[in-house]
Amino acid sequence: MDNNANKSQDVTTTSTNNVVANQANVPVNNTEATNQPAQETPQVAAQVSETPANQNDNQAPKPTNAFNGEEKIIYQIKPEKDANPIGVIIFFAIIIGFAINLPTISKYLNKYITPSTPTAKTPTTDDNKKDDSQDESKEDKFYSFNLGYGSATIGNLSIKNPVMSQKNDHYELNFTLINDSDENYAFNKKYFIEFYDNETFISDSLIQSFDILPAKQSREFSVVISEKAYKKANQFKLIEKSQDDYPEKEITDTEGDYNLLKCTLDNDKITYYFKDNLLAKVENNYSIKKSNNNYQSLLEQDRKYAETLNNIDGVESTLVENNEGYSMTNVFVLNPTQIKEISDLKQYKLFRYNEKSKIVSYEITSLGYTCS
Repeated sequence: MDNNANKSQDVTTTSTNNVVANQANVPVNNTEATNQPAQETPQVAAQVSETPANQNDNQAPKPTNAFNGEEKIIYQIKPEKDANPIGVIIFFAIIIGFAINLPTISKYLNKYITPSTPTAKTPTTDDNKKDDSQDESKEDKFYSFNLGYGSATIGNLSIKNPVMSQKNDHYELNFTLINDSDENYAFNKKYFIEFYDNETFISDSLIQSFDILPAKQSREFSVVISEKAYKKANQFKLIEKSQDDYPEKEITDTEGDYNLLKCTLDNDKITYYFKDNLLAKVENNYSIKKSNNNYQSLLEQDRKYAETLNNIDGVESTLVENNEGYSMTNVFVLNPTQIKEISDLKQYKLFRYNEKSKIVSYEITSLGYTCS
C-alpha cells in the first residue's frame, strides 16, 4: 500500500510539474488562458493530470527556461489612435482646389507643353519696328577685310574678296558685288561702306552705279576711299543711310549770288553753285596727260562726249589739246527740262537740279572727293 501510494503521489507530482512547465507553451492569443485568475491554476493542473502521459508524445518539447509559475507580458497590442481630423480636412481641401483650378491648369499645359500650329499674322506697326531693329542689328556688324570664303551682306547685296589698293593719286576698295535677289538692282538705295580703325570711324564710301546689276549676278566693283582709310582701317560695316539723316553742310565760299563748294579728286575738279542751298550750276574741269596708257582712246571718247554735251540745253563743253595732253571744261546750268538728258550721261557727280547742298556735299565726299 505504501508503495502504491508513493507511486500515485509521484505520478501526481510529475503531472503537476508537466502542467506548470507546459503553461509556457500556451499561445498569447488564447484569451481563455490569459484571462483566468491565478487561483484557478490548480484546477487546470488537476484536469490535465488525468491525461495519460503517452497522449503528450506529439506535444512540443519542454522549454529550457520555465517561468516558475510567474506571469510575464510577452507582447502587448496597443489600441489604434483615432485619425487626425485636420489632415483629412487638408486632403479634401487640396482635392477641391485642384478641381476648381483644373481649367487654368489645362490652359497652362496646352500653352507650354502641347505644340501649337503656327497661324498667319498680318504685320503690325510694332512688327515693322521689330524688323527695323533687327536690320539695324545686322548693320552694326563689323567685317574683317580678310573674309576668306565668307561675305559681307546688306539687303540683297553681298560683298566678297574686298581688297584695298592705290590707283594713281587716290585709293580704292575693290570687291565682287553680288545681287542675291530674284530682281534686278538699280542702285536705288544709299548703301555705304564705313571704314573703322578698330571701333573708331574713319570715313565712308557710297556704293553707286548707273548700270543695273541683274538678278543673281555679280560684278567686279570699286569705290574710292580716303587715304586715312587705306592706311588705318582694319574693319568695316555696311550701312544703309537716309538722305534726311545727312549732316548739314555750311558753305562759306561765295561768288555773286552763289555759294560755292569746290571738290577735287586727282586731276578732276568740280565746283558746285548753290542758291538758297539748292544746286543751280556745276562746272567740271579735268585734264589727261599723254603719258596715260589709254590717252588716245580717252581723247576720242571725250571728243564724242563734248559733242553730246553741246547738244543739251544749258550745257557748254570745251576740249583743248596741248603739248602735254588735253583739258576739258564742262559747264552745266541746270534746269528742270534737262534732268533726263543729264541722267543719261551716267555721271553721278553732276547730281540733279535743285539738289540740297548737304546731299551734294555728303555724297560727293563719299565718292572720294575732297571738298572745301
